[in-house]
Amino acid sequence: LEVADVYDAPGDIKLMMATLQGVVNRAEPRVYLLENKEEGKFAWLNDLDVPYKVRDDYWDIVLKFKNEIKGIIVYDPKVPDSINVATTLAGLKNAIVASPELAANLTGAPYNLKVLDDLQGKFKDRLDAYTWQ
Repeated sequence: LEVADVYDAPGDIKLMMATLQGVVNRAEPRVYLLENKEEGKFAWLNDLDVPYKVRDDYWDIVLKFKNEIKGIIVYDPKVPDSINVATTLAGLKNAIVASPELAANLTGAPYNLKVLDDLQGKFKDRLDAYTWQ
């Protein structure tokens, strides 16, 4: 199990990693995210009694599984509800969700992921986003 601590990570990183986890874990559990500390950071991992490795850099996990990702869905920060549209599309297309800033990283080396959908400027407001979806 590849483990990433995203507790203090920015929101766009948490979103990227959660959608990566969703795609990768379809076959079998291989990515685990540490997202809260209420019960103790490693409580669930220790209860599961499975071998795991905590990665210091979540980008290493993205790189490890990049061949299982078909591409990225870029959400529009100006329309926050586009994140919900993006996560739906990511699930349908075996993709991960990225902010425009992360997209610049993910489309370049060493990831070289293609943009499957760019939602920037696609919706005028939240109602427009949900109507389209």
